[in-house]
Amino acid sequence: MNLKLLGYNIRFGGLGRESALAETIKNVSPDLVVFQEATHPDVIERLARTTNLPFWAARRNHSIGYISKHEIAYHERFLRAAQKGRLVVRANLSITSG
Repeated sequence: MNLKLLGYNIRFGGLGRESALAETIKNVSPDLVVFQEATHPDVIERLARTTNLPFWAARRNHSIGYISKHEIAYHERFLRAAQKGRLVVRANLSITSG
């Protein structure tokens, strides 16, 4: 199975730019979008609905969020000491054939 991944820095939470962000996402047609600066969960939720990527997660005032075509079975955010200042996200996809 191939998975199309899009990394997207939406700058300052994406407020007021949801339409433009959604248009870019739709044009790429990814399976999973991982956002940087996703500090407003309501924006991420709207993007999930607008782009038909129904699975999403984001936390207020935390930079990393995602939307996905497939359910994410598990995800976590953590800082590695060796990468001070860099946020790392680990996600396990739960994909069923169908």
